[in-house]
Amino acid sequence: APIKLDQQTHEPAGKIVSVGRNAILVACGKNVTNNQHQGAQHLINITQMQWPGGKPLTAEQIANGEKLNDGDIFHS
Repeated sequence: APIKLDQQTHEPAGKIVSVGRNAILVACGKNVTNNQHQGAQHLINITQMQWPGGKPLTAEQIANGEKLNDGDIFHS
């Protein structure tokens, strides 16, 4: 399902909120322009990823492969 641009979470940046067939939803940064949601994180909707040395994979392929799970964190 498409993610609404105003969808937010209080999870830390880099945390995987949801791994689904259509997308991997990840918290990605603070919203500092809207006082109503100050401190909330924006979300990014990832539909395709590529592991180092691997081929591009869809969110569905990643979800089926169980390499990523809800609650995992991407580290920089």
